Amino acid sequence: MNKYVADDSGHGLARASMVVNNTSIVVSTNTGFVKSVNEDRYFVGPLDDDSLVLAVADGLGGDVSSDVAAEIAMDRIACLKSLNKGREAKELNAFARKLDLLIDKKARTHPSLTYMATTLVCLVLRFDTIHWLNAGDSRFYILRDNRLIQVTRDQTLARVLVEEGRLKPGEAEGHFSSDILDQCLGYGMCDPETGHIRVKKNDLLILATDGMHKMVTCHEILTLLTADTTLEEKIDALMNAALESGGTDNITIILARV
Repeated sequence: MNKYVADDSGHGLARASMVVNNTSIVVSTNTGFVKSVNEDRYFVGPLDDDSLVLAVADGLGGDVSSDVAAEIAMDRIACLKSLNKGREAKELNAFARKLDLLIDKKARTHPSLTYMATTLVCLVLRFDTIHWLNAGDSRFYILRDNRLIQVTRDQTLARVLVEEGRLKPGEAEGHFSSDILDQCLGYGMCDPETGHIRVKKNDLLILATDGMHKMVTCHEILTLLTADTTLEEKIDALMNAALESGGTDNITIILARV
């Protein structure tokens, strides 16, 4: 099990590589150039049945409490032991809703933590299927056959406006509403999304906070991931691209080769 915790300086780990259940995984996190504290967190580890869990969370609020919400999310995921077969979506949905209420309750009872919240994207790889959970705008992609597939959809105001026909899809990227979350964990009213997708041999799974995907275009991500490089070199290239584009937010990336 590997759960990221920031070091005393707030800058945290640079990169970690591991193999879990025959899956090669590399993780990288960086504070960026603007924020003084890394409010992102990640988790990598197995369930009791050896299903693989991958997760990233991006703490919200912009103050000292922001990373607390993300840390609570990772602590709860670390305590997750099993999911009943055939009920993965319902149990992940219930898990997120309980976590939402837990963070909200802690914020209400500790004035210094008022308004803390977090995004969360979490995958459970069981046999040949990935069961996923999403709240907010951290993302889950799959690189398959040299094609980048964005599996989760950002839960933002921009998405709501597009679905209501008040904003054209091509106008959403870069629109101010893309920075306003429609859902997150911590305010006691989260409506998370869940789903599942079959995996294929040699799929590359990518989890990332918005510090990466808002700074690096999908075309750039695809180009860097399809290069003839190691997983470590791929993640370093993604991280450097996000930093070279400004590094205006914390950046956390997980790559996992199935």
